[in-house]
Amino acid sequence: MRALLRKTWRPALALSLALAATACARQPEIVVTPGDPPGFFLGLVQGFFIIFAFIGTFFDSDIAIYAVPNSGWTYNLGFIIGAALFFGMGGAGGASGPRKS
Repeated sequence: MRALLRKTWRPALALSLALAATACARQPEIVVTPGDPPGFFLGLVQGFFIIFAFIGTFFDSDIAIYAVPNSGWTYNLGFIIGAALFFGMGGAGGASGPRKS
């Protein structure tokens, strides 16, 4: 039990601090424009360009990483898939180890 506690206290502390920090986050003001809200494909594109949007936020306060308002779970799914593809989580990472003959 003591060995398990030694291994898990640092990740648990990091997770607790991350959750506490995000609890203080404020949502941006929503300006609703007429028309269709962003859907799956725009979420896919914006998720793929997440790192460029993040860097752009340092130089321009009008750039946002995530579109608000959006179409809901379809935009979220596209955003997550796009970000995963950008960061290399497309499935090829499992085959990068040494090959066994």
